[in-house]
Order: sequence, then structure tokens, then C-alpha cells
Amino acid sequence: MISFSLLWVDDDFGKKRQSNNGFQLLQFKRQLESDLENRGIIVEIKTSSTGAILDDLVFKRFDLVILDVELSHDDDKPSCPSNGFEVIERIRKIGTKIPIVILTQYLNDTSSPYKDHIHDNKTGYLKAFEKEAYDIANLANFIYEIASRPPISIIILSDLHVGYIPESTNEGFQEDLLTEFRNIAKTMQKHYLVITGDFAWKNPENDLPQAALFVSKLRKALDVTDAGQFHFCPGNHDVSFIDSNPWQRYHSFVEQLAVNDPKLMNRFYAYQDRASILEMFNSRRSTLAVTRGKQESVLFAALNSCNLNKDRKNEVMPEIGESQLNGLRKLLENEPKDQLRFAILHHPLFAAPGGDHPDERPLLDQAKALHQLSSLGFRIIIHGHSHFSAVHEHRIVVLNEGGSPIETKLCVIASPTLGAEPSAATPHRQFLILNISPIVEINRSRTLSLCSRIYNQRTRQFDEGNEIKDNVFWI
Repeated sequence: MISFSLLWVDDDFGKKRQSNNGFQLLQFKRQLESDLENRGIIVEIKTSSTGAILDDLVFKRFDLVILDVELSHDDDKPSCPSNGFEVIERIRKIGTKIPIVILTQYLNDTSSPYKDHIHDNKTGYLKAFEKEAYDIANLANFIYEIASRPPISIIILSDLHVGYIPESTNEGFQEDLLTEFRNIAKTMQKHYLVITGDFAWKNPENDLPQAALFVSKLRKALDVTDAGQFHFCPGNHDVSFIDSNPWQRYHSFVEQLAVNDPKLMNRFYAYQDRASILEMFNSRRSTLAVTRGKQESVLFAALNSCNLNKDRKNEVMPEIGESQLNGLRKLLENEPKDQLRFAILHHPLFAAPGGDHPDERPLLDQAKALHQLSSLGFRIIIHGHSHFSAVHEHRIVVLNEGGSPIETKLCVIASPTLGAEPSAATPHRQFLILNISPIVEINRSRTLSLCSRIYNQRTRQFDEGNEIKDNVFWI
């Protein structure tokens, strides 16, 4: 069973039960609850008869808002919105991406003063339904789709490089970031934290233990307490060149993260029954992690793209490798095929204008990685390393198989640095917020939006950066 919480706003809820409208709305509410329960959705419905609901959205997380178009006035709150579209506008101003639907008796009323708003949909709702029994059934189907394929928000960090920022300013920066995360947690729905490696700077022995403490604080501030909400991979700075086992320090780092969250260890290949349980990171494949998100319909695979060059000491070659890809294939054998799958790695798939550093090369096995990840159902790839921020789309059409050509599409997100020197192309310390919509009924796809949050050292706050709006990239 899936739990689902919605806020239903309709002035008929404020009318006496004996009135036709009030009685009918309660019947619709019972019908909706029954239809969803029959499909495995346990729905909790909070009702409101006015548009004064912003406090409700701040103090409780809902999965959906249902709005009537025409709302009654609240004499105690003169500034209360008088219609659903004003409510939507105010909801979006507080920064929440919560899904909204309209349920109205005016859906097909051409004389309604709201007809342009209902059919033009420039105010940010997903769909409009008619307040009739037949459309309550359609609303139940729509909610089922959202509950099984909900909207997702992902905070993306990369290249923290704990140890880079001078000690005198490091504590202040970390506290500023924690404050920013606490504010985000108040309004964000169904969110995840992804970190694409380079937790350390130049001394993993000292930096990684400090990074583990900092990351634990970040998780708490962002309210990412469930292991399924937190996903990460190693970077080239997390490799120890002074130990006989180069992954020993990273293994200790993960164990430190898992002290209060033992489930973190179970996701790694080294701890999987299907991998004969190594219980130690001793290769790139052993650090491979595959786990479902907090929602069963989401899966994250964290790959290790740091291949140590045996011929040149202290050099990392950007490569995933056949052994790791085979391990990934094995761990996916029993996973549902219709998941939304994310691949996380440190190095970029494609060369990026990130600066003049000698290690700016993309993956050496780029073509194989692209083909294998797309064939395994991954649709979004998130990486760091280049200290460069960008999004691009890669289409793959396979022609050398029988039948019709097979086309897949990969969305690749390059994450900038948060803790170290930015690149010439992205000259700010920043992180990204990725929002993915529920499945859109028209084309059975999802759209994504992305915004950056830039650290202002003078004000010690994070400012709004660039934004990619909905309907530019589809997955």
C-alpha cells in the first residue's frame, strides 16, 4: 500500500452537510477515498473551505493540492484569495513545486469568468477536472499515476573538497550551507540528496573523516534521514595513493556515514549477496552501489569512474570499466523495468570547458558507457569533476539490430563545485536543484526543471542563479 496525502480546497466544505453542494462534495470525497484504496493507495485528505492554506503547506508536506476555482471570502483574513488561481500564484511564490489540480463546476462553462485561466493554464496546475461523479473517477486514476510516479526534487552537490577552504572561513561557509538546507527542507516535496564525489581535497586521511561529519549535518538539515534519499559516489580526490588498498580511506568514510544509518552499507556491491559478500572496498566494482529511492519507482546507481593508472603513480584514469558494468547488470536483474533510473558518477561523459586542469578528460570508455547505461534503462546521468555546470541531451538510435531502430535518450547533468575553486566557465561556488514532474498524461513522459543556488561570500547567503524551466528537457 502507498500512503498519499492531499489538501482539498473547496468553499463547499464550509457549507452545511444538508445543503446539496456540501452533501455532494462529501460524497465525492468518499468516492475518491474508496477508488484509491481499491488501487492500493491509502489517502489522507485534509479539507479547507478557504484559500488561506499557505501555513498548511509550510508545516505539513502534502503530495497534491486540489483546488476549486471559486472560493468563499474569509472575513477574518481580508487578504485571503478569492479564487483558486490566486492560490496557485501564492503557492508558487513560496517556492514549492507541489502538484496542483483544479476541480470545478466551470470546466465546460463558456460564460465563466475563469474560462481563460482554466483552459490556458499559465498558472502552474497539472490538469482540470469537472466536479461530477464521472470525473472523480478520472481524478482517482490521475492521483494513482502521481502516487506511483510522484514528482521528485534532487539537491545535487559535487566537489565539496573538504579541506580546501581555509580553516578561518570553512566553519562559516558550512553553517551558511546548513542554514540554506534548512530553509529548502521546509517547502521541498519528495526530495533526495546526491553528491557526485570529491569529498576530500588533497589529504583523504584527514579530509574524509571531516567530510563524513559535514555530510551527516547536511542530511539532517535537509531532512534526508531515510537511506533511500541519499546517494553518492567517490571522486579522484577520495583515492588514497599512500595505502596498499587505495579505497581503504573511502571505505572508512562510508562506514562513518553508516554508523547511524546501517542500511547505507547494504547498497554496495561488496555487501551484496549476489556478489558473494566481500565486505571490503578493494576495487572499483566493490564500491558500485545500486539502491531504490524512497519511492519504489526510482533507482539510483552510483558508479566509480576512478581507475588507477598502474603505469603512472598517483594518476587516475576516468573509466567505468567492463567489470563494473557487468556488476551493474547483475544487480539490476530483479529490478522492475519501469523505474526512473539515475546514474551517478564523478567524471564527465563529454569534455566540458571546465578550465586548464590536466585531468579534465571525459570518460575513456565513453561510447561503451553510453550504450550500456541507456540499454539498462538509465535516463538521467549526473556527474561532477569539471567544476562546470550544464545540461545536455544525448539521443542514441541503434541501427544494427533487427526490426525497427531503437531510440533512447539520455539527459546529462554536469554539477559545479560547491567547496573548491570554480572553473572559468562557471565562476561561482554553487549547487543545483533538480525538479522532475510526475508523468504528464499527454505523452506519458516527465519534464524536468533545474535551478542553481550561488554562494555570495559577501552576504553569506545563497542567491538564485540560472534556471532551466519545465518543458525544455523531457525524460
